[in-house]
Amino acid sequence: MTGVQTCALPISIGTILGAAALNYTLVNSPFSIVIVLVLLAHELGHYFIAKRNDGDPDFPIFIPLPFLIIALTKVSAMNADGRKQTALSGPVCGFLAAVLFIIFNNIFRFMSNIPLMLLAFSEIVMNYFGSDGKKYREAKKERYYDDFSNPIYNVRFSS
Repeated sequence: MTGVQTCALPISIGTILGAAALNYTLVNSPFSIVIVLVLLAHELGHYFIAKRNDGDPDFPIFIPLPFLIIALTKVSAMNADGRKQTALSGPVCGFLAAVLFIIFNNIFRFMSNIPLMLLAFSEIVMNYFGSDGKKYREAKKERYYDDFSNPIYNVRFSS
């Protein structure tokens, strides 16, 4: 680990704890902690898949605001396939985390299932129309054009 990444890990942990503390203090509901944990799973999905695809991701940074959390994971130096997988992995990991909370909630009943189901639904639908979906569609389009720029497709046959 480089010195910058060693410094970024405590900042990432501090910002996620700050976001959880601020929103729990304002809302005073376990749902605020669930939202923070689903967002953490979402961002770590981006981080670990980017690492797997030889990208250069930074640790996720969370900007705590009242009733809102902004999360950023900067990833650089990746090909189109890696960007497509990285963009798709966040919503999938967030959805799976929300489903796990639904299962956990059915066992221990700490809140209603309706907000958890809406969270799982929004993790897929809202991210499709949001920035992750846009990045996925751009990488998919770029990959499509890369396939046809391959020299094997540019062979000309003479008659």
